[in-house]
Amino acid sequence: MNSNNTAARAGNVVQNQNNFEIEQSNVEFLSCGKVLRGILLTPAGKREALPTIVMAPGMSGVKEGSIMKYAEYFASGGFAVLAYDNINFGASLKAFQRSARRDAQAAALRAQDEDREQRFLGNAPRTLKVVSNDPTEPCAMPGSAAYEYFMEQQRIAPNWKNYLTLRSMDLYRSVENSVFTPWISPTPLMMIVALEDDLAWPDLALDAFNQAKEPKKLVLLPGDHFSPYTEEFVLTGNEARDWFTRHLAVRGSVALN
Repeated sequence: MNSNNTAARAGNVVQNQNNFEIEQSNVEFLSCGKVLRGILLTPAGKREALPTIVMAPGMSGVKEGSIMKYAEYFASGGFAVLAYDNINFGASLKAFQRSARRDAQAAALRAQDEDREQRFLGNAPRTLKVVSNDPTEPCAMPGSAAYEYFMEQQRIAPNWKNYLTLRSMDLYRSVENSVFTPWISPTPLMMIVALEDDLAWPDLALDAFNQAKEPKKLVLLPGDHFSPYTEEFVLTGNEARDWFTRHLAVRGSVALN
């Protein structure tokens, strides 16, 4: 970021989800011609250069939601953290094949084709619910666990909306990120995998991890896709902060003091 495309207001010391004292500023910056908006968090009273972590939420998420809990935790440990909202989302093609029921895949693909044609004609994009408590209603993330999680997210972050464009789902099935994992090295890689995850399937994640070269670390935990943000937060927060301390901190860090 530079002074030509970044704006921020003065940081304020705020209380937060973890009850830490941190300074928080709203920021804006350009990416691919679009203005992205984020929140910059730093330890209260710190003015020197700090190792920095950049975070963004997953599909349909907003920066004020679950990732803010991690951002606050990292900032309390001596890091500067930028949490921002994405323009787009991406995930595996394989994940789409598993997440959509086989008898519903053809209908989903037809709807995406029709939406693409309508957008080409200048019509408004169609939308799809992110979650639903009706098991017969099409949505991006089916199941009661996803519904309960995002209803809580809506309480924490009221600007979260329960819909995605069909175009987002079209992009969701067209990106295969795992092909890039052999090329991540020598950048350190840590993957946290929930063994009962039925949205980001653990066997696909383990296949991707096995393709990556060192340095890398795998953290396995019980629970579903949302467990790292809830009951397993203490484990995942500490594992992630320790990893960043080891591989990101410059000339020592106060992260473990």
